[in-house]
Amino acid sequence: MSCSQQTRGKKSFSCPQCGKSFLSKQGVTYHMKTHSGEKPYTCDECGKSFRQAEALKLHQKTHSGGKDHVCFDCGKAFVTLAVLKLHQRIHTGEKPYECSHCDKRFSQSGHLKAHERIHTGEKPYTCDQCGRSFTQAYGLKVHQQSHSEKRGYNCDQCGKQFARASYLKKHLKIHSEEKPHLCTLCGKSFIWLEDLKLHQKRHSSVKIHACFKCEKTFSSDHQLKQHQTIHTGEKP
Repeated sequence: MSCSQQTRGKKSFSCPQCGKSFLSKQGVTYHMKTHSGEKPYTCDECGKSFRQAEALKLHQKTHSGGKDHVCFDCGKAFVTLAVLKLHQRIHTGEKPYECSHCDKRFSQSGHLKAHERIHTGEKPYTCDQCGRSFTQAYGLKVHQQSHSEKRGYNCDQCGKQFARASYLKKHLKIHSEEKPHLCTLCGKSFIWLEDLKLHQKRHSSVKIHACFKCEKTFSSDHQLKQHQTIHTGEKP
């Protein structure tokens, strides 16, 4: 589906995926990269990628030492004056961008746009391999690693594959009888520390503190003392 032109002087080019309008066809072309996560301009020195050639040029100045704009509050230097002004809001606390759905404010317009997707449910970043969508580009980037990672570590007992040796090592505990996490209250042991912590919460909820008047039980001595004021008439 191609971008349609409507009337001059208005946003006459529309995104075929989300319907957002732009003044030029180039604007749509750049916007479409937010759906695909495409970043064709790559820095030769550090490998960081960008959607626009201009953004790459600005980034490359960070390697050449071209940081001419200095913050007088902390001494940190920046490539452009615009980035310096954004940084200075850390010191001033200025948050000029307010969410139209709630009272939350932000120092940068990009942060506001990302936040507003919580309210709208918009997920403009789509994985071109499986179609899964994300609210932020970073979420898409992390997800795409799951497609590119080679699962070279195989479990010799069940055949399950893992991308890292640490994942395989953790998985192998399921097959072994090893349960290194011991509950000191009842002696029960667990494979995972998270399971032990969950189990210990059950001990803390046991009601062992009984009221001498009505025999009602409580999980802590503090709760028992609060209850006993009903019988004593005490108003602490």
